[in-house]
Amino acid sequence: MSHNLTKKEEIIMWPRTTNSKGKLFAVFMLVFFSWVSLSAQEMIGGKPVRTGVWEGREVEYLGGEIAVILKGGVSQAEVLPLLRSHGATIRHDFDELGLGLIELPDTVDVLSLAAELKRNPMIEAAEPNMVIRAHFDPNDPMIRFEPNDPYYQDGHQWALKNTGQSPPGGTSDADIDAPEAWRITTGSSSIIIAILDSGIPMVSGNLSHPDLNDADKFILGPDYIDVPADGVRDGLGHGTHVAGIASAETNNGAGIAGVAGNCRVMVIQVFNSSGGGSWNAFYNGVKYAVDNSAEVINFSGGGLSPSPAGELAVKYADSLGVILVASSGNSNSDIEWPAAYSTSYSNVIAVGATQYDDLRASYSNYGSQLNVVAPGGAHDSGYPVDAGDIYSTMPNYTVTFNGYPYYVSQNYGYLPGTSMAAPHVSGLAALLLSKDSGLSPSQVRFIIEATADDKGAPDRDNYYGWGRINAYAALLPLSVYISGPEELEYMEWGTYTANVSGGYGSIHYDWYRRNSGSGVWYFIGNDKYQDEQMTVATGFHLKVVVTRGDEEDQDQMYVDCVGGKRIADIPEPVPEEYGLQQNHPNPFNPNTTIRYSLPEASSVSLTIYDIMGREVRSWVLQESAGYRQVVWDGKDHSGRLAPAGIYITRIVAASAESDERFTTSRKMVLMK
Repeated sequence: MSHNLTKKEEIIMWPRTTNSKGKLFAVFMLVFFSWVSLSAQEMIGGKPVRTGVWEGREVEYLGGEIAVILKGGVSQAEVLPLLRSHGATIRHDFDELGLGLIELPDTVDVLSLAAELKRNPMIEAAEPNMVIRAHFDPNDPMIRFEPNDPYYQDGHQWALKNTGQSPPGGTSDADIDAPEAWRITTGSSSIIIAILDSGIPMVSGNLSHPDLNDADKFILGPDYIDVPADGVRDGLGHGTHVAGIASAETNNGAGIAGVAGNCRVMVIQVFNSSGGGSWNAFYNGVKYAVDNSAEVINFSGGGLSPSPAGELAVKYADSLGVILVASSGNSNSDIEWPAAYSTSYSNVIAVGATQYDDLRASYSNYGSQLNVVAPGGAHDSGYPVDAGDIYSTMPNYTVTFNGYPYYVSQNYGYLPGTSMAAPHVSGLAALLLSKDSGLSPSQVRFIIEATADDKGAPDRDNYYGWGRINAYAALLPLSVYISGPEELEYMEWGTYTANVSGGYGSIHYDWYRRNSGSGVWYFIGNDKYQDEQMTVATGFHLKVVVTRGDEEDQDQMYVDCVGGKRIADIPEPVPEEYGLQQNHPNPFNPNTTIRYSLPEASSVSLTIYDIMGREVRSWVLQESAGYRQVVWDGKDHSGRLAPAGIYITRIVAASAESDERFTTSRKMVLMK
């Protein structure tokens, strides 16, 4: 890929009906996912959910609350007389970024007062405490690394490894290439993913799920939505499902595998047991995560309109280098906020959903702000959910999602939505930071975009963004090999290509040539392609050095002079030094040529190891001086094809003419 409420008595978490389009969901958010009518008066955080028109749009908001952002230099003490004149009290003090929440008597018209406060010269922004909704329901041995989690091994987790297994009967490789990525890293405990959601399974104050119960891994943060706050115990099931996708305990012989199973998780509650939340809860959750060392924030929710408080949170995270992964929404319409901030803030990654056949899920929101897509499930058979959706952890006690109309099972179950797609991306972001903690949010986003598998229209489009994420491609190290003619007649020209895979960022090439018999390399060019002429009667060496970001790799090739113009009595060229050249082709499937140079007759041991250091294939050879090669057919000693992944070639050469001994290694990539 190139890259140069509906009614106030209804809580809806699936695609919104057409009459809900355009509703504003601002400072406080409501998250749920159903088409089920509840009681006539919905409550969030002890406040009733009301409807009205704000700035030309019908919105839902919490009664008796207004979020206010002060202008720079204005203090709470200065604005307090103004607020008191309207009967307001301070519910949440104004913080260092200027945001506060005020509470009003039931008799006050919140919408009118918010509009009045906006015009005051001391106030930057004011808005009713508006509702937003979570995007849920639209519809381990380290070799490959294939973890020993049973639901991974039996094919439940097609999003991680899709072989076309039935159910769901999808498309082979319509996945994120997780087992290939896990060859490189399964994450680091130094990287924290903050999950802003409905909580985590807890019984009697303790973590209670077998895949989410490591007290060293799971950090319990605050509850910003329940009144009174009662901890981060999940009463919905949404947060548990999201957390499991991103970073369930992996290779523990239980349940599922998480994308970044060795990373830590910070649990912050911003949605209640009905899926209700608020922009103020979002703001507080983001700020807590940033202030407490989270590197990645996952937010599987959103609203139909922007919010000054929400944007302030995004901006704060951006200023301190924290990534925010946000689901795009499940209404087959415009990207919701905060995902829609992706065009303004490079730390935001807006995520849509794909199915088990790699097609865009019909519910997935679209638009110019969409960055990438990830597996989110099809929801093609409605409720109850099925194997075409995403399998993950569920609370081990009764929660909202166990009931009508979802009937999701306890402990583990299926759910669909862009909510499920987002934590796949959060997990990948955490893997990238585990490999290189110095990456900035914009670099992480660029890598994820640049290495995604292109879907839909060529390059970026509004339905797939840059494509469906590919974790393996994102993590693949830089590798280069030279291709071109290995033989030229005297005075003949040849074109040589530096073939680059892996790495990220802009590429820089440096080509060098050394004629046979000379010990001097001289610079010849800095393009991907290099034209060279056979101007000597023996041959010449080519070398290309490639840098990409902070990585560097190089390859060499010897080009022989052949044909009628060659001087017949010139002996075979003898290299001046030992060397192991990059295999060609690389990546490869299944055959590749491994080339090496011997300045003296030598005993050669050539061995191929997998990424865990286990021997796969070896050769022991007695060779004369010269340029030599072996061809590996991608099979191990027993004749079985080796799995795709990174392999190491190691050469040990002992001279038969002197005491010299040479050893070195090179990496190569066997593609599936």
